[in-house]
Amino acid sequence: MKGTCDFFASHEERARQKEQRTGFALKYSSLLKELPPIVVLRKEYDRVIRLIAQERTEPNALEKLEQILKSLSPWRKGPFELFGIRIDSEWQSFYKWERIAPFLPNLEGRLVLDIGCGNGYYLFRLLEKKPAYLIGVDPSLLYYAQFQVVNFYAKEVISFWPLSWEELEGLRVADVVLCMGLLYHEENPFALLRKIHSLLKNKGVAIIESLTLDIKGPFCLFPGKSYCNVGGVYHIPSPEALYEWLKKTGFSRIEKTSHTPLTMEEQRPTIWAKAKPLSDFLVANGQTKEGYPPPWRTVFFAYK
Repeated sequence: MKGTCDFFASHEERARQKEQRTGFALKYSSLLKELPPIVVLRKEYDRVIRLIAQERTEPNALEKLEQILKSLSPWRKGPFELFGIRIDSEWQSFYKWERIAPFLPNLEGRLVLDIGCGNGYYLFRLLEKKPAYLIGVDPSLLYYAQFQVVNFYAKEVISFWPLSWEELEGLRVADVVLCMGLLYHEENPFALLRKIHSLLKNKGVAIIESLTLDIKGPFCLFPGKSYCNVGGVYHIPSPEALYEWLKKTGFSRIEKTSHTPLTMEEQRPTIWAKAKPLSDFLVANGQTKEGYPPPWRTVFFAYK
């Protein structure tokens, strides 16, 4: 337990120091101070992260809140609804949650770490599992600000560290590590997987969700400048290749729990996240406009 407490305390301090020395204070702190006071009557953490006001809220307060929320666009993950203001995010994140939720172990009293947590949508969904520590890690100050706005009203005991995964230091401290939608953006996927493995306690589990290809065999695509018009995609493995990566990293039991095509219902442009629809980057034969196989999403539960 001492190792867990030390890990938590040291990274809380590291996150606080990073917030102070980055541009967060300059760019977002004043904005957060303008949030209107609204009392929450009820919180619903279902497909939509929804907060409901205790009493009729002044229209001016809602207009001010909506202005602040829109200034924090784009909202990639969600959806959220704050006092009737619906934030229709680019990703309908409940699809991914519903693919992992049936396989989650008992999290009560555990330390759960979400690496690359975005704006914290999954952290709110994980609250129902009653972990002792619930920690999100993401270096994006925009995502950090989005989370701060939601939790200003929700007031949940969740830690969000604006750190990169490389800044995490600890051995055998986490019971569960989620890493969803991040692996293919990393130049060295093995370094990230080794970090996750080292952070896990013995018999802990990593939940790895990644962009993949629907092909047989342990193969990997290395796209050029973009994939479906998205830059920074270094590699897209087949499920078998990803299985081998996890095996080579040292995981002892590896289970593929989901393998599904990415659909236009799950990811699409909205007024809260302007982007071109997925259909713009797929051609009649199913390939991407760059000539690559179409995108699939795969989930593995990998046990240490």
